[in-house]
Amino acid sequence: HINADLNIIEVTTMDGLFSDSLTAKDINLLKYDDLETSKEFIVKIRYNDKGKPAMCRIDDNGKLIVEFIEKRRAVTPGQSVVMYEGDEVVGGGIIE
Repeated sequence: HINADLNIIEVTTMDGLFSDSLTAKDINLLKYDDLETSKEFIVKIRYNDKGKPAMCRIDDNGKLIVEFIEKRRAVTPGQSVVMYEGDEVVGGGIIE
């Protein structure tokens, strides 16, 4: 993690690279009007990602909450997260 304001770079162990969830902003839903209740999709967390199952919902603040079925390595703020249902793009946002 880089904290430019404090001029600090934080490092971690290999185990610290794995996340069980993420939050995303600037959400764009294409297939559904809303996702108030959790629904399972295949979720990609970067361009070359093959995608993995995750439970996804939009919270009361309009943020996308993604809870991975299996922990994912190197979830990176600023990258795109995209949800798929089969070959169809459901929507996505920017990882916080």
